[in-house]
Formats: sequence, C-alpha cells, structure tokens
Amino acid sequence: LHTTVLGYGASGTGKTYGLVGTPSCPGLLPRLAEDLFATIRDCALPRISYKVELSVLELLGESLHDLLAESYLLLPSSSRGTPGLGSAGGSVGRGPKALRVREHPLRGPYVENLSRRQVHDAEQMADLLRTAICTHGLDVPSATRASHTLAFVYFSQAPARAPGDGQPDAAAPRNNSELHPSSWRECVVTCCDLSGTDKGFLSSTTKASSSTLYRSLSCLTRVISVLGAASSGGPPAPSFAPFRESTLTYLLKERFTGNCRNVLLATLSPSATHYD
Repeated sequence: LHTTVLGYGASGTGKTYGLVGTPSCPGLLPRLAEDLFATIRDCALPRISYKVELSVLELLGESLHDLLAESYLLLPSSSRGTPGLGSAGGSVGRGPKALRVREHPLRGPYVENLSRRQVHDAEQMADLLRTAICTHGLDVPSATRASHTLAFVYFSQAPARAPGDGQPDAAAPRNNSELHPSSWRECVVTCCDLSGTDKGFLSSTTKASSSTLYRSLSCLTRVISVLGAASSGGPPAPSFAPFRESTLTYLLKERFTGNCRNVLLATLSPSATHYD
C-alpha cells in the first residue's frame, strides 16, 4: 500500500516546515523515518532483508531537477534550478543527467535515472532531506523558486536468498546487493511540497513561471475533482482525468489511481497578507 501526502497552502504558511521541520522539531518525513526504522529494528523477520531509499526532485516549470544528484549538490546555490536546455514536458533543465518522465508498463510513470540514496537510519534521512529541500534555494531569489518539490521514500523487503540458487534460507546471502531486483516488494511514500498559491507570491514570479505554476495546480485540482466525483456517487464525472496535461499530475498518476492512500496537508495563516 503506497501513501501520498500533498502539502498545499500559501507561501510562508509552513508547508516545508510541516513536512521536514528542524533538528529540534522534526516534521512529518523525519518522524515517519523514525517510526519506520524502529519498526524494522523491533519487528523485522529473521529471513527477510529490508531496504530504505530516498529520492528528491524539484519540478521547476515543466523541468525536473534531481536534488540528490552529486552534480546538482555541487553547483553554486545561485545556479541551482536555473532553466537550461531541457525542453518542456518533463526534461531536466540543468546538469549532466538528462532526466525524463517515462512510463513503465506495470509501474506507470517514473523519472528515468533519478538517483535513489539508500539510508540506514532516521538521522541520515533527515539530513538528506534538509540538504535537498531546505538548503538548495536559500539564497536564490524568490522569482526563480516557483517550483514543486517531491520526496519519495522507498521501503523494500525481500526473502534473504538469491532466487533459484537452491540455498536454504539460513545459508542465503544477507547482502542486499546479492538479491535479484525482481525479488523485492516495494511500497512508496510520496511527499509533495507544492509551491505557494497566494497571489502575492505569484505576482513576484516571472510570467512564464507563474503561468506554468497555475497550469500545474489547476490540472491537479481538476484531477482531484474528477476522481472525487467518480467515488462519491454524485453527478456523472468526466470520462477521464487529465493526468497528462502537466508533469506534476503525470508523475502522481499511479499515486491517485493505484493502491495508494492520499492525504492533503493544508497550511493556513492568520496573516492579512494571505487574505484572499
């Protein structure tokens, strides 16, 4: 069973804080990691291997950036997320990896060549998250940060033996790398930190960024409305949900239509600047 959390609200209302938090007050993802590793430690079966991996990407316009790629982390902060030669529709905007959105016949849409860092404890995951999500844009002008950030936590388990080797479980290899990829069973927790939706933030962005941001959020709203109408038993819903109209909804297609639980984290602010 997969899980998706969408952080939605005006800029500055605490979406990133709620998902990532700080070292003294961890957010949803670090707390999830603590519970996950505690469960593995306390309830793990002796003949099962477990693996936890993390991927983080930024969707800037319609371009994708791998925030855990070594080539990206080594860039000056003022250069990260700068649109480059990548074309619209899900290609990377900067860096040596040409990341594109592909569709697997069984697993659905995925980002080709997106790095997956294996993590061994909750502290390591929290550090990676803060490095990728919080640090990459601190000294970049807000005009270039009209972007969504997606974090994927992969939890996998497999029998602790190589398939077809005829070994009894007790003599089977315990190293994760010795297990055949097809033997792993995987569930994914997807956390999407959506860009700010307030007019003040959008008016400070470039026209192209603002238009793309509106389109992706509007498409996400339509997708949720169509799926909600289909499951509520109300008036007839449209024949299809427009997943392919934006890279954001295309990436979340399997999260909305497959074996997945979805949660919306709505952040609110009492500030007069966020009144609409």
